Amino acid sequence: MNYIIKASLLLLILITAPTYAEDDTASSLYQQKKFTDAYPLFLKNAGAGDQSSFYTLGMMNQLGQGTEINIPQALKWYLKAIDAGNLDAAFMAGELYNANDTFILNYYEAELLYKLALNGGLLKAALPLGRLYTTNVNGVVHMPTAVKYLEIAALDPLGGDAAAEAASFLSQIYRGNGKSIIANERTAFKWLEVAAENGDAAAAAAVGLSCYSGDKVEKNPAKAFRFIRSAASRGHGIAQFNLGLFYYQGAGTRADPVKALAWFMVAKNTDPATDNGTIEKFKAALTPTKNKAAMKEYKNLMLRFSK
Repeated sequence: MNYIIKASLLLLILITAPTYAEDDTASSLYQQKKFTDAYPLFLKNAGAGDQSSFYTLGMMNQLGQGTEINIPQALKWYLKAIDAGNLDAAFMAGELYNANDTFILNYYEAELLYKLALNGGLLKAALPLGRLYTTNVNGVVHMPTAVKYLEIAALDPLGGDAAAEAASFLSQIYRGNGKSIIANERTAFKWLEVAAENGDAAAAAAVGLSCYSGDKVEKNPAKAFRFIRSAASRGHGIAQFNLGLFYYQGAGTRADPVKALAWFMVAKNTDPATDNGTIEKFKAALTPTKNKAAMKEYKNLMLRFSK
């Protein structure tokens, strides 16, 4: 397998967004989800040497877009894309080798491919690399190396799901769940906060409660409100209920019984177990005008969650 990437080509990949084939018809059909029509055009373009089609064909074979799912064929196209310098293809090929349901399980190849992608600048590849070093699938468990890779993924400036997952994993490790890593609650909380900042709703809910109660950190109602609101906006039912309490109490924000009731209703819609009679008590305590306003706020919030 040829994993060598020419420097000039690598630079081009790093500074430009991935593109589809030069034939706009294939790209247009793909964007319209007309995969059956797009697939033969991408094949034609790839046959003519269009390197940008290699990655797309790998993805289409992996996902069954315009063709039946064919993992060996997907891998073939990804490897061609890798030889053309595509870092995303290296990551995806690593994922195929690292997945139990692809029938081509090979952790050693997965590790090589993840490292190729990471060395080229695709920082999210550090997450599965870190996970590999927390197991013995390649014959070695080495938590310091795992932590090194997980930190790279967690601090990816692009953020996103991979950064959130890596930071959450680091938080677990520093709570004492990692062999040869000394438990450290302060460090664990630091990474939990990084996970929260990168969109992990459960982490945001936990950070918010800690900032509210002063558990492990200094009390900070405004910061607590920000994280609870973040978790609530991502559909975390308990955080939605707690956000209602924050609005009711005026914790970290201005007291607003209308918003409090609206969020209690949202929480019940997400997780019925959150309501123990609170909603009816609030309705009884508010004027008809405020109840009407709360229902309007609730409907607006539910419209946001339905998008």
